Amino acid sequence: MCTGTILLSRIPKIIYLLPARQGEGISSLSMEMIYSRNFFPELICIPAEISKNAFKSFFKIRRKKFN
Repeated sequence: MCTGTILLSRIPKIIYLLPARQGEGISSLSMEMIYSRNFFPELICIPAEISKNAFKSFFKIRRKKFN
């Protein structure tokens, strides 16, 4: 989701799974830029390797289910 939307909507909690491509999502902003706003959501970071493995296994199961 766009960082500007997250900050303006005052979404209270963000679970950060995998980094977005350059220029997308909250990973595109520096922490200084984010903290300069009036509002900062709780940011929960899941290690990339855990997220990656969870996504891979989820979609592997889905492919088996529909084939």
